[in-house]
Amino acid sequence: MSAYFEWLDTFSVNVPSVDEDHKVLIALVNEVVTGIQEHRGRAIMNDALSRLIEYTGYHFDREERVMEQHRFPELEAHRAQHNSLIRQVLRFQRLYRANELEPVELGEFLIDWLTTHILHEDMKLGLHIARQSVA
Repeated sequence: MSAYFEWLDTFSVNVPSVDEDHKVLIALVNEVVTGIQEHRGRAIMNDALSRLIEYTGYHFDREERVMEQHRFPELEAHRAQHNSLIRQVLRFQRLYRANELEPVELGEFLIDWLTTHILHEDMKLGLHIARQSVA
């Protein structure tokens, strides 16, 4: 598991509000991963994970509003993915709190989840908006 999850220009969807949210999410994932690597206490880790989950919900709502404004044709499918991701993260949080999940597994899931979602799903929104501005 990487010690630091870094924002790269390849993560940019060229929608400033979405990119800024993604930077915050990366910082929150880093906080969780760093806490895992430094063996911080469970209370601290639960707090960091709760803040990540809360901000993720905020971001998903905001991103979906951008999709609605730009008539993104895959909005409903994307919304379903958001709902599924939230359920997965909440499940991982429950397992972590119950000591039924290795902390490293949690960190790896969070990094993979965010990277995959940005690069494979959110990029579609950026491309859609870019096509709109050209038309």
